[in-house]
Amino acid sequence: RRFILPLNIDSKTPVEKDLNPLSYTSAGAMKKDDGTIWCTYESLHNMQLEKMGGLEFPQINYSKYNTKKYGFFYGCGFGHLVADSLIKTDVKTKAMKVWKEEGFYPSEPIFISPPDRKS
Repeated sequence: RRFILPLNIDSKTPVEKDLNPLSYTSAGAMKKDDGTIWCTYESLHNMQLEKMGGLEFPQINYSKYNTKKYGFFYGCGFGHLVADSLIKTDVKTKAMKVWKEEGFYPSEPIFISPPDRKS
């Protein structure tokens, strides 16, 4: 799930107005009359993920995309008690690619840049 978390809320922040400045997500946040902030999320996956048992340890390439728009996230799929797959999800189309092999139990994905990349 993707949330929008507004950081600069004060008495001048408009009430009952979506505070989401990002055009590429349907997540939102709204200040209510009593001063509370209500957040609504955008689901970044389709129903297939729930049928597979869910996903933990979601990752993006933080060194390149932290605080920026990104197209994919990766994580470990949990078909049972331990991780049994790696999942790549397109955040726009919600399409998933799954790697899974009998007898293999992957862990949290970690990004390693190619040796010739300067990032």
